[in-house]
Amino acid sequence: MQRALLLSLVVLAVPPAGCEASRFGAALEQDSASSYRRFLALHREGDRAEEARRRLDRKIYEEAVRAGRPLGCHLYLREFPRGQGAAACRARLAGQALARARTPADLMLVIEQHPGTEEAGRAAERLPGLLAREALASTSAHRAQQFLDRYPEADEATRVRAHLAALRYPALADEPHALEGFATAFAGTPPASQALQRLERLLAEEVSVSGAADLFDQFRARFPDSSRLKELRRAVDARRLRRALTSLDLAALERLASGDDEPDDGPGAVARQVVGWCRSRARRCQSLAALGRRAASWQPGLTVEALRAKVYDPDLDVAWRAIASLGRLDESEAGALLLDLIGAERLSTVWMAERALRQWLERRGAERNAFTSVELRRAFREVNDDERQRRGALLLLVGQTAAAERLVAPLLSRPTRLLAASYLLLRSRRSPQATLLGQFVTASRGRLDWLKQAFPAEIHADSAVAAQLCEGELFSLERAVRAVVERGADGATGGAGSSGLFELQRLAGQLLARWRLQLEKARPGYRPAEEPGPDAAELLHQRGQETARRRLEADGSPVARLVLGAVCQGQSSPACRAIEPAYNGHRR
Repeated sequence: MQRALLLSLVVLAVPPAGCEASRFGAALEQDSASSYRRFLALHREGDRAEEARRRLDRKIYEEAVRAGRPLGCHLYLREFPRGQGAAACRARLAGQALARARTPADLMLVIEQHPGTEEAGRAAERLPGLLAREALASTSAHRAQQFLDRYPEADEATRVRAHLAALRYPALADEPHALEGFATAFAGTPPASQALQRLERLLAEEVSVSGAADLFDQFRARFPDSSRLKELRRAVDARRLRRALTSLDLAALERLASGDDEPDDGPGAVARQVVGWCRSRARRCQSLAALGRRAASWQPGLTVEALRAKVYDPDLDVAWRAIASLGRLDESEAGALLLDLIGAERLSTVWMAERALRQWLERRGAERNAFTSVELRRAFREVNDDERQRRGALLLLVGQTAAAERLVAPLLSRPTRLLAASYLLLRSRRSPQATLLGQFVTASRGRLDWLKQAFPAEIHADSAVAAQLCEGELFSLERAVRAVVERGADGATGGAGSSGLFELQRLAGQLLARWRLQLEKARPGYRPAEEPGPDAAELLHQRGQETARRRLEADGSPVARLVLGAVCQGQSSPACRAIEPAYNGHRR
């Protein structure tokens, strides 16, 4: 009985072929997605299953098309990713997404979600235009730069580059390297033209200030069509004329006189007049040349480049003499090098360089403002402590105290900078704050204690160099403290800082005297550290300088007056004040 029942169930569970055919016919008669789904549920592996799937594929696709909504195609693709209408459905979805796209983000979605379609290609073509429109409407330089990084050759790149140039131009530093780089990066844009105009003006001012021939050559190579070439050539020639007139260097004057396009009162014309005068009065010309050399300011025999190698000498006496010599040179390169040295951490270097730069600026006369304005326009990095200290020191020297203190004050928090930075700030104040004065005293005491430890217990052949270096550093510290006292530290608010300063000066002076006694006993021929003063040759020159100027004034000849005008530039001696040099129009 049980076997019969089981057999009947098995027979019922396996549908006969005739049932499959009849059910497929019924599905065809209904011709709907649901009828084909019911058939496949019963005959998934049947003979008509493949055809039923094809018909189901077609029906679902037709329903998706009739619905006209993205969901229909999404449902179709989920069930038939490789179906008969898959490509058309994907294209339909891409087209719908492209039609709705209004922003760059929408277009990026079309490209990402529908790769390989024509619509994705069209979205990629439209994307640069929309991104460019956004970049042009934005005040963000970053957005414009992103566009140029991604589409450097796009049709819109020219407009976006000009927009980026306009955004970055206001922050562009008035410094030759920055202006040159900007003009190159944004060539052809209006801001690049403005940058070139600023660069031309800046370089022209540097040439005008220095009168240097090499800077003029660089300017002429960069701006061969500049309207200022003649003016600058005249400035360079005026400097050459002054130097040549100082000693009546006829060879230099003849080279200067060789120009054919000089105006009647130009340096070349003046040089021709002097050469003609000297040819007919050779002996008198030689006499005036000797007077000119004696009347001119003393100039060290070494050039800026030769002194540059000496200012970093480990022997403080050598370094200080080189720094002092820079303060006596006429070249603007000497002032720039002194300014570099003021950026040092070492007080002994800063102390001497600051003194020398003060003297150098005083000797520049009317050119002082031109030099400082050029230097202050140079770009600098506030994150670089050397550059921050240099800029602050120059601002202090020209009287811009508030701006200088904003730059230098942060250096007071740097242990290695505290001593030099506080010294520079105190040198600019007559009534310093007690806090600043206290910081200087604390840093100076720390330096004094360090030097005590570094000074050798016994001075012998191996330790003598270290001992003398300590003595030189202590001497510069004592002189720096004295300079602060002389500047008016006794007017500081609060007495503790002032009394500490005077006590520090006393201790440094006592220790310096003791060390010098030890060095004198241990080292025959020892010379104590001292501030570089005039040597014998300079003193001799200075003694005859004013006499030579008065003799030139008394000579009365046009050439004598020209020589006196050349040697008196920037000077204030009685003989110089008494004349109005015929050469005055060519002064640099």
